[in-house]
Amino acid sequence: MRTDSASATFLQHTGRVAGATLRMDPERIRSEGPPADQGARMPSDVDQSAAGVPEAGGRSGDVARRLVAFYVILAAISVAVVIVVIAEGRNEKAQPVIAGGYDASAANPCLGSVPPPASGAPLPATAPTQARPAGPSFNLLQSGQFVNATNNQATLSGQLRLGTHPIAGGARRLTGTIDCVSGGKHLALDAVAVSGAKTSLSGTLGGVPFV
Repeated sequence: MRTDSASATFLQHTGRVAGATLRMDPERIRSEGPPADQGARMPSDVDQSAAGVPEAGGRSGDVARRLVAFYVILAAISVAVVIVVIAEGRNEKAQPVIAGGYDASAANPCLGSVPPPASGAPLPATAPTQARPAGPSFNLLQSGQFVNATNNQATLSGQLRLGTHPIAGGARRLTGTIDCVSGGKHLALDAVAVSGAKTSLSGTLGGVPFV
């Protein structure tokens, strides 16, 4: 293939230019150093605190402070509750004791029948005379202001409440409902209970007076 002189000259000139462009000068590279972008920091190397990301140590510290504050508040509330309970209990007084066995002074069908005379050997002449009860016997069981009525045969029951405020003579109101021994009949009790050496109970049962 023929090539004229102009074409040859152009190729030679192009080759020189290309050779000059591709030729690298080692001394210049050493003096100028690496390109500026080679020393740039990658995004992963950016300081997390500068980017606004909280460190793990800071988060754990905040949680610890919140826990301490919570327990301090809880302890303060517990102490306040204990103080209030003690202060209230200091003003409370024990309920008078009215528990024991009672004998109605007259017959009362709701409370039961009059118990028969005690059987057995007669008492000696020197023994005090035992009066026969004129009415049925019953028992009161007490837990504070709550009182239950019953009898030895377990045929009588009742849920009563003793008043917390004393009335005349230091007596207390005793109110509630008595479930009669006959069953199916419930009568309201409104009585006054006196505690002490001579405990007594008087009032009405179903509107009928009893002592």
